Amino acid sequence: MKNLVYLYGSPSAGKSTTAASVYTSAKKFGLVTGLVYEVASSYIEKGESLPKPAQLMREQLDLELQKMRSCNFVVSDSPPIIGYYYASTAEERCTLKAMMDEHSELVRDLGFTVDCFYLTRITKYSDANRLHSEQESDNISKELIHHVMENNPEDYSLTLVPKRIPIEFRDSYILSKIGLFK
Repeated sequence: MKNLVYLYGSPSAGKSTTAASVYTSAKKFGLVTGLVYEVASSYIEKGESLPKPAQLMREQLDLELQKMRSCNFVVSDSPPIIGYYYASTAEERCTLKAMMDEHSELVRDLGFTVDCFYLTRITKYSDANRLHSEQESDNISKELIHHVMENNPEDYSLTLVPKRIPIEFRDSYILSKIGLFK
């Protein structure tokens, strides 16, 4: 069994926290596990400008493929669709869509099942290392869920994580949804 877990959500929804928790829990099951962090965050934390969307997505996809070639369980807090969402021109969207389609084929060729989970913010907004204000994040959340539902590949499952699930139990919820434990 090979699993790729994508975590979607607006800024400060808990994607990185949940990804780290899912990663740690999956390792406890003895899976060879990889964690794919959001490449854009490393630029922001260093105070560097973000590269053009295609370069940023290429770095993100390369990191993901590197983990997929060495692990049988990979969790990412930065799925390609999120990068596609931030594209600002039709040309960028066309380029990123082609990159996403090519990547989806590679994911299938490597034998991974893709499970996607959409997270909503349930804690106080944290603006540490963020490009967006709380209001912008709220607006992104409203738009992003529709974007994900419209653009998620048909063979990728999509689960909306209920708000009633506390952050400290999201890993258990996600792992049970993909069948690692009941």
